[in-house]
Amino acid sequence: MRIIKLAELSWPEVRRLVDEGLDTVFIPVGTLEAHGKHLPIGTDFYIPERIAEAICSKVGGAIAPTIPYGVTRSLISYPGSLTLTPSTFKSMIKEVAVSLGRSGFRFLIFINGHGGNTELIKEAVREAYFEAGIKGMVLDWWHAGKDIIEKYYPKGQGHALAEETAALMASRPDLLRREHYDENDYFPYQEGLWAYPAPASMLPYKREKPVVDFDMDRARKFFDELCEYLAGEVKNVVEKWRSLK
Repeated sequence: MRIIKLAELSWPEVRRLVDEGLDTVFIPVGTLEAHGKHLPIGTDFYIPERIAEAICSKVGGAIAPTIPYGVTRSLISYPGSLTLTPSTFKSMIKEVAVSLGRSGFRFLIFINGHGGNTELIKEAVREAYFEAGIKGMVLDWWHAGKDIIEKYYPKGQGHALAEETAALMASRPDLLRREHYDENDYFPYQEGLWAYPAPASMLPYKREKPVVDFDMDRARKFFDELCEYLAGEVKNVVEKWRSLK
């Protein structure tokens, strides 16, 4: 299917497409924060942008402009890491959702790339539903695609590590700085141990030293399978929503 980008349309074109039945909008959301020394600070929205395009091409709909600013916490001390306050971010998401509803769209799919955003997007979607009747879905790709990640990258998972590096490689290979990868720039999650701000910009989920795979073929196969799976899940939800008329 043709990928339609909302910002590239004139308002009469938007109205015509809505009148013809276009009811779904994908909104990539992320934040700006450090991702090791080998990934760009925009990793959390570059990946959702590519996922949105892949799903839209399979499911249909339009893609709204990316929301690049989110709620950054533990990595805020690194240069280039930016944040909104939670209340500002939540209000922005809700107001975007309500505005899209007023334009005639019925279903919003937020493709989220940053864990610090998740609960706030959910709260905003609930409020937008009660205010404007618009239905919303929040897709955290690294959680939703966990089984696929385990298949391709059973070791080295975490922030700026195996799965995120692979997804960025498949999405924006031009932005990878492989030569700057620092295998010692990591701080593992450990229950009962918390440091703020984070003393490293790669955050593995397990205590063992992470391993990052820079195989491009593997990254592309992983990402294609991930997007195929996510497209199927989104299609299922949207079809069920449509059946509730």
